[in-house]
Amino acid sequence: MPKPDDRPTAILLIMASCAIFGALDGIGKYLATDYHIVQIIWARYATFLPAALLLMDRGRWREFLLIGRPWLQSARALLPPLAGGAIVLGAARMPLADVTSIQFVAPLLVVGLSIPLLGERVAWWKWAAAGVGFMGVLVIARPGAGGFGWAILLPLTTALLSAVNQIAMRWLGAVDARISLLYTAIIGFLVTTVPVPFFWRAPDPAGWALIALSGVMYGAAHLCMIMAFARAPASDLAPVSYVQIIAATIFGFLIFGDLPDRPTVTGALLIAGAGLYLLIRQRRPLGRPAPAAE
Repeated sequence: MPKPDDRPTAILLIMASCAIFGALDGIGKYLATDYHIVQIIWARYATFLPAALLLMDRGRWREFLLIGRPWLQSARALLPPLAGGAIVLGAARMPLADVTSIQFVAPLLVVGLSIPLLGERVAWWKWAAAGVGFMGVLVIARPGAGGFGWAILLPLTTALLSAVNQIAMRWLGAVDARISLLYTAIIGFLVTTVPVPFFWRAPDPAGWALIALSGVMYGAAHLCMIMAFARAPASDLAPVSYVQIIAATIFGFLIFGDLPDRPTVTGALLIAGAGLYLLIRQRRPLGRPAPAAE
């Protein structure tokens, strides 16, 4: 496992990835009114796969097949399509900001799992940043103010799958990001191609345009995420992922007319503050010993 060497860049990459995912969930919610979830997820990978293939150098195929840990990569690549399907299903049944907020128990799971699974050292201030961010999630979600029934299990499922995926990417940190990206594209395309004929509906021109855009965005978001986790410990990046809630809130307002209320604004400020604190704290030079109190 490579030692983290560029944490500020990794934080910026994960912020970009989560912002794209926030907008992507909104596009999925919009498409779900006319198309089946299986078709939406398949279309993402059908558009995403050619781009991932183009990113591979001709001389890297041997590394892809032999050095890229094919079995572990293939198992990891099963997680994103399952998580994507669960979140789009949830967004079709719940407000976008609520769905995004609920799935953000994932960064807390990453912080906890990074100790036994990755052997990473989690300082108190990382836990504090994650805790403040989660408080922001609770303020936005307002648990107890209204029930979503069984639909709440969908973003919770996404959270669990996302946490495991992020841990697996850290395990695979030494592998070229393009290889991990290609595994994600190939496996996602294969597992969604099998059922899609049973749910197919011919898209109109606007549908095709949104489908193509979502594929490009999906590839960009995954590439940013893979590059981020190759540069920094998972526990460092987990709290920053809360920026996705802000992106989803903005997208929900612009596209669906969901005007953020006071709790949403308050929660967003808590989340942004936690991410900013983490970014500033991470600027400590890597060669500088950490205080004994940590």
